[in-house]
Amino acid sequence: MNYGGNISHRKVKPLENPCMNDAPVVERHLTRCPDCAHQVSTRATSCPKCGRPISAQVIEATSKKWKAGQVYGWIMMLFGLIVMCFASLGNQFMSMGLWVIVFGVIIVFVSRISAWWENG
Repeated sequence: MNYGGNISHRKVKPLENPCMNDAPVVERHLTRCPDCAHQVSTRATSCPKCGRPISAQVIEATSKKWKAGQVYGWIMMLFGLIVMCFASLGNQFMSMGLWVIVFGVIIVFVSRISAWWENG
């Protein structure tokens, strides 16, 4: 057996797909650039030929309520630290400051997870 020899004398018939017909092929994931009419993927952010932006880009999708939650959480933690620093008045203020810090950490954590969950 000669596997490395010349096989150009063989004629190979291309495989035929019985599902193929003469209908035009529709490219579902392509669109035309409005400026240069070049075919561009629908997932592309800009035309590779002329550079025109194709789709709107979402720069920041985190809603204000989750950002506000994070700010409130940081403020609570700061307030808790201040209360703990001035806790010379008694042990009651020390534990109150600690609880405020814990609630602040929880609020920041929940806000960050919620923002991630909402925006993917």
